[in-house]
Amino acid sequence: MKKKNTILLLIFLLVAMAGGLLLVKQSQETRRGAAFASTSLMVLPSEKIVKNVGDVVSAKVYYQTESEAKVDGVQTVVCYGDELSLDEDTGVVANTDNGFEETPIVAIKDAGNGTWCATVVATSKKSADKLKTVGEAFTLSFSAIKEGSGEITLNKEKSMVTGDNSASATDKMITVTSVDNTTYEIGGGGGGDVPTCAQNTLNPGGGIAPYSTTFSGSGNAGGSPGIDGYRWDFEGDGEWDSTMISTGNVAIGPVNHTYTTPGTYRPKYQVHGSNGTWSSTCDYGFNVMVTTGDEPILNFKVSFGNVRAADMKCGLNWPLQVIVLSGGDSKAYTEITASKVGENNSLAVFEGSLPLVGFSHLDNVAVFIKGPKHLQMKYAVQNQNKAYDQAGGQLVLTKDQSTSTVYDFSGYPMIPGDVVGANTEVQDGWINGVDFASVKAKALTHESVADGEYLKADLDANCQVNSNDVNVLKISLQTKQGQLY
Repeated sequence: MKKKNTILLLIFLLVAMAGGLLLVKQSQETRRGAAFASTSLMVLPSEKIVKNVGDVVSAKVYYQTESEAKVDGVQTVVCYGDELSLDEDTGVVANTDNGFEETPIVAIKDAGNGTWCATVVATSKKSADKLKTVGEAFTLSFSAIKEGSGEITLNKEKSMVTGDNSASATDKMITVTSVDNTTYEIGGGGGGDVPTCAQNTLNPGGGIAPYSTTFSGSGNAGGSPGIDGYRWDFEGDGEWDSTMISTGNVAIGPVNHTYTTPGTYRPKYQVHGSNGTWSSTCDYGFNVMVTTGDEPILNFKVSFGNVRAADMKCGLNWPLQVIVLSGGDSKAYTEITASKVGENNSLAVFEGSLPLVGFSHLDNVAVFIKGPKHLQMKYAVQNQNKAYDQAGGQLVLTKDQSTSTVYDFSGYPMIPGDVVGANTEVQDGWINGVDFASVKAKALTHESVADGEYLKADLDANCQVNSNDVNVLKISLQTKQGQLY
């Protein structure tokens, strides 16, 4: 905690900040409607921050105003768990490029139950031409001090924002309409970085249930960190089914698993480091297809809008939702993936094969396919290259993967941009201003991931969110929405 005189200074500056935030607030209570604009505040990155004890955990607080309102003051309360520590003097730095004074005012207190809260005030003395309508207010640099997980949250009710109002010298209040938070996970550390996904072998195949296959891995107990164990999620349902830890420089595995129930499974794994930490969840990159031998097989090719074969680095394992329809019957399948096999008009083409367990129709079939950040598209004819605006479909299937037609839908790409919902991080089946705001906010920071990893707002699969993703979404906004029949 700071000394008593620092707290007194904080109170004084809170009153004075940006032309009088608190005075404006008092005015608001007696004169409704004085706020001249609105804004959202958000903590980025939105994806979970994964670090080890001893690491620096960096998070940024952003604002995004409406009506082109330029921000000259941000006051908010940031709360976090006791896995993190924040230094009052050096832990918060304001963004001078957006006009703020470099050193903001910070006061931290123990909120109880393992939670700490920091009141942060960032102000600007710059003229309107030096201010921004969207951007970073300040960066928080926490120290990870113990294992655990939690949230970094903004208190909406205790947040205030002011800005340059050309219509009034006194009405400077910008209403905070929403806040977006983030999460973190702190590992034990103690001997190197968090381990990463490793090269593995698997005999995926597929066949009639019960179907057995072998998973294997390799590693050693040294390095920084070395890999000394694996655990497997054979069904891809988030439950770890088998774990093997090595005690020396020996091979890990193999392990056999038998699938007794027909279905399409997406096996995943994690590697264990010799420093005692687990990696993030790793994807083998394909499905294990288990059948009864008596269900239709859908073979298909698809493409994603604006995912070009030459530029794609992060679109290999995007999960699909597939719905089949015929004769009034329908069946949905989730977490389906396809493998990259080529290109069509420069777009990457992906091919998949899906046993339609629980679906009996072989003809007049239509299929609806939806990507993880895409609108639902209807496909109903071979080599489809435009919307199929009729009821039903014309696809004919067989019960043999080798004889069932491979239907090529890649000439009619899935439309990208359905990233979030109005009040949730889950897709809502529409591309609108909510999606635009989410992608634009992430593009400002150029959020990036390593090749092959997943980033929700990365619409062109180049492993980074930037202005091109914003432009892709603008194009999608001009197109029709998802097909429902």
